[in-house]
Formats: sequence, structure tokens, C-alpha cells
Amino acid sequence: MNARNIVPLVVACAFLAPAPRGETAPATSIQDDLPLELGEPRDITTDFQVVTPSGSAVGPDGSLYIADRGRTLITKLDQKGNIVWQKGRSGQGPGEYGMLHRISVSPDGEIAVLDHRPQQVTWLDRDGVFIRRASLPLRIRALDSIVALEGRRVAISGVASGAPLHAIRVFELVDDDNVLHEVHAFGPLPVAKNAQALNYWGVGTLRMAGDGTLLFSRKLPYEIYRFDPGGELQEMFEGTYEFTAGPDDNVVETRTGDRVRLSISATPVPSPCPAHDLGNGWVLSGVMVDREGHGQWDLFHNGTYVGSLEPPHGRAYVSSVDRERGYIYVANTSPDDEAAYLQIPYKIDHNP
Repeated sequence: MNARNIVPLVVACAFLAPAPRGETAPATSIQDDLPLELGEPRDITTDFQVVTPSGSAVGPDGSLYIADRGRTLITKLDQKGNIVWQKGRSGQGPGEYGMLHRISVSPDGEIAVLDHRPQQVTWLDRDGVFIRRASLPLRIRALDSIVALEGRRVAISGVASGAPLHAIRVFELVDDDNVLHEVHAFGPLPVAKNAQALNYWGVGTLRMAGDGTLLFSRKLPYEIYRFDPGGELQEMFEGTYEFTAGPDDNVVETRTGDRVRLSISATPVPSPCPAHDLGNGWVLSGVMVDREGHGQWDLFHNGTYVGSLEPPHGRAYVSSVDRERGYIYVANTSPDDEAAYLQIPYKIDHNP
């Protein structure tokens, strides 16, 4: 990465606009003196169409893998943004998916693809060649994230039907079994008056840090947990955004006689974004305040909140980060015609 292309991101010192349902503004103002410097965003999807971006992941060599639920297609890009391969189609056979949902790359370069319907995990090699597929041993209503671990283990965050006590579960592939085995479960669920609301709200996102630990961004309260892969808590730190709405506000109850039916509210409820390790104790998280992806980025150092900034193009959802080469990949969750993924060079002062 050419350091001459890095310029400090200067933003006005102002609060974000109030969000729906009485949601308050951030607890702190947007700052322009943070140690994070961002380069000019670049659209990396100009050579192909992305209909419904559902996840991205960075490989050990800096390749970017993009999952497109709308086209049931996985695209691999090299470090320059050139298409290496595109694989995937609708169906039930090897390399086929019912609802392409999430994607992750293990430390050794294998790709784990989470298929929401049916609930299965498919492993591909770095060339996109099908390796194995196995089903989840229990139904998970809200599949938020997948993280590929070593040894064909995966950590998945979501709400498990019949066992809603933990937010994160680790599964492993055993021999030739076509069903994954649960190893252990950990992590707190979001706070909700009606536990059924979590089926629509989810629990929070999961990302792997550079040291192999797992960063879990709990959806409410706004807390970031660092676990080792065995589920032992390493640290917990809190964001400062003042949430006044939550899972219960995200659903609408419809009563027909004695029956109560829940559905997703048309009014968006703000929620935390994934937490990403930027290296040397720095963590980037944030809050998305609407379905168009607007919001703020929050910066932490060694578990301490440092400040907030307005994201480039207003897009708060950071899908993945390439720590080695210094790139942030931002997903556009809006249904408009803007770039589906932006590549943003970054530098950060490691000694604030």
C-alpha cells in the first residue's frame, strides 16, 4: 500500500441525526482528531454486479471473497480487485446453495460458506473447489455470523431453537459424518423482554482477531466481548451509543384470538455493527441507525473507547478488514445503485 495515498479523514464535529423510535444520538460527538487515517474509497465491484451482498472475508494472501445472496454467487478478487473466479448456483448439490448467507476464511485458507436454507456449512478450497458439506445439528433461527477456525471447526452466532442460552456455538466436522458436532456454547444473549423477539433481531456479530481470539459484538447492550476459541472470556468493553430501543421494538405483535404472531417492524431499530481488529490493540466497531447502512464508527484501544467518526459515504457496516495490507471493506446495505463494496486504505497511530 502506498502511504502517499493515505489522507486523514476530516469530519465536522456534529452529532448524528436522531434515529427512529426515540433513539437518541451518540453519547459523544463525532471527532476529527482520531489516530485513524483513511485513504480514498475505491469501488471494487465495477467489473461485476452484486445484487444482495451477504458477507465478505479476507484470505491469508489478501484475496477478498464476496458472497452475493441475490445471485447465489461467490466471487474471489485478488489484491488489486481483479476477478480470480466466481462459483455457486442455486440447488442442493455440491457447490450449490439454497440461500447463500455468510462466508469466512480459516487461517489455513479454506473457505466456509453458511447456507441458511438448508442450514449447512460448505467448505471450499482457495480455488473454489468443493471439499465437504455438513448440516447443523440444531436449527438456528437468526444466523448472524460464521467464523472458520482451524481443523474444520466453525463458530456461529445466532439464536438456537430449543437451546437459547448462549449466543455462540462452536461446531466441528468429524470424520465422514454429514452432521456437524457441537463442541461447546458460550456468550451472552441480548437483553429482551420477549425472548422470541431475538429470532428476528439476532444476537450479534462475530469476527476473528489477528491473535485468533473471537470478537463478539453483542446487539444490546452495546458490548464487545473477546473470547478465546474455547469460550473463555478475555475482556469486555462497552460502546457509548445510547440505545433506547431494542429487540422488542424490532417486532410487531398481531393477535388473533389467543394466538400472537410476531413480524419484523417496518421501522428500523439501530444496532451495533461487527467489531474488527485493526492491529496492536485497536478495534473498530460502530452503530448502524437505519436499513440504508448510515451510522457511525467507534474506535477502541486496549478496551478503552477513544472516539467516534463518520464513515466515508456514510456507510457504517464494515464487512471485513485486511490488517496485513491495511484495507477496510465496507458493504453497502442499501438497495440503491451505489457501490456494493468499497475498499478503503487505512493507517493507524499505534502509539496514541
